[in-house]
Amino acid sequence: MTTGIPGAPGPGGNGQDPHKVERWPLSRLRPFERNPREHSKAQVEQIAASMEEWGWTIPLLVDEGGMILAGAGRFKAAQLRGVPDAPVIVARGWSEEQKRAYIIADNKLSENSSWDEALLSLELDDLMQAGVDPAMMGLSDGEVKRLTGEESAGDVAVHEIETGPVRDEFWLSIRGPLAQQADALAKLQTVMKDLPGVTVELGTTVLDL
Repeated sequence: MTTGIPGAPGPGGNGQDPHKVERWPLSRLRPFERNPREHSKAQVEQIAASMEEWGWTIPLLVDEGGMILAGAGRFKAAQLRGVPDAPVIVARGWSEEQKRAYIIADNKLSENSSWDEALLSLELDDLMQAGVDPAMMGLSDGEVKRLTGEESAGDVAVHEIETGPVRDEFWLSIRGPLAQQADALAKLQTVMKDLPGVTVELGTTVLDL
């Protein structure tokens, strides 16, 4: 890996403008075959809807051969809608290792941020009153109910939270009335107990608020 900013003018770069946006036909582009980031059909549809509302707000990042380093979801959304071309920024002079590392970094770094849910709730409420569809922003019905306080007393929300650097372990945080929590725990244990290589440990934590 090199130091400095790859592709940037000056020391460590190649003198070309790294911010130049070009227009390439979709037929010239291709996703990285080993991209570990997956995009469901539902998410691609959401991206396509957002692009219809706001257009191409972020160009794709590609290498000289047209391999997509960032923006695979937008590329799939453009294909879905029959868009003929896309704005791209070309990462020139990057090594294969830099390209592959960036594909992971582009997706992983954004996951390391968090939401201020109080502010998100305020923004969502204002936007919904103005007639904005939450689905356009990627929010599910369950998330909207939780953020707007419309989740009923009988609703049970199950959240998967990855803890620590060990990716093969996770916690399931179940919120809701105690009776529904117990029922949800029993169902989860029944479903998961026969999975090969899976150990299910159940426990509760009582917070003194």
